[in-house]
Amino acid sequence: MGKAIEAFFKNAPDIITAAAKSPLGIIALALLVLAVLCLALFRTSGSPVKVTVFLSVLVVAVFFCCLAAYYQMKQSGSPGTAASAPPENQYGYAFRKVTWKNTYLKDYGFKGEIETSIKNVSKLNQTLLPPQEGSWWGWGEQSFELRPVLYDKAELSHQLQQVYLTHSQRTRRDIDGSEWKYTLYAWQFEVQPCVAPGEELRYGEQVTTKGTERDAFTEKGSVAGMWSPFPVDLLCLEVHAPEGYRFDGASHFVKDKVGAEIRVDGAPKLSSDGSLITWEVPKPIPSAQYFVRVKFVQ
Repeated sequence: MGKAIEAFFKNAPDIITAAAKSPLGIIALALLVLAVLCLALFRTSGSPVKVTVFLSVLVVAVFFCCLAAYYQMKQSGSPGTAASAPPENQYGYAFRKVTWKNTYLKDYGFKGEIETSIKNVSKLNQTLLPPQEGSWWGWGEQSFELRPVLYDKAELSHQLQQVYLTHSQRTRRDIDGSEWKYTLYAWQFEVQPCVAPGEELRYGEQVTTKGTERDAFTEKGSVAGMWSPFPVDLLCLEVHAPEGYRFDGASHFVKDKVGAEIRVDGAPKLSSDGSLITWEVPKPIPSAQYFVRVKFVQ
């Protein structure tokens, strides 16, 4: 009790602000105000018994106020830290590795997986995972299925829940004058239990579409890409050809947010049998899009 009172008077503004966010804290604050008013009144009346009673009420009010503030701070972080963004991004994570795995199907369908390794570098428990996006050229997709994935021990210890999934048909106009129609999906997951400070998590999303990859089997060709809106140590791409097909080369290009091409070091690699393209980019440019051209031959 003594420590609670000492902590209250040392950090009174922060504790009162935090306590006011919970029902228990509001009751405690009301009791605290009442105790202070009554204490001031009865001190002038000179009644020692009444003064003692309301001193006790004051102590109890302070204690419950501190208790309410403690639980509120435990959920949302101590005052002064919740609004301070960590150095990597506003979600409080450092991105170790992001791998985009694209598998093309003979029926013009697509199976993809985005595997992400992150570390909580903030001082807070984190529940929301960073948002993610995926896009497909054209407006002709027939279906889209999204499933969250956990890897390693997290598969047994954590659960992912979808927060939202949005879908929109858009037109991209690049700085060079080119125009592209594409379909954009955006989503976000939350994780339970939360990711504690210093804890690492490896998770991902599996995506299945139908009717999106017809161009990859024609002379026109298509593209497969990877990107990260946040700084990441290593960005990787794997593109798999359907059984019985191979890639007609592995040319590539990189574009920034406004569609201007960027020159970068390194290039994707084509496997000896032509069925797999891989690309690893250490410390990629955040939000830049790394593309490989996809055209299948038999």
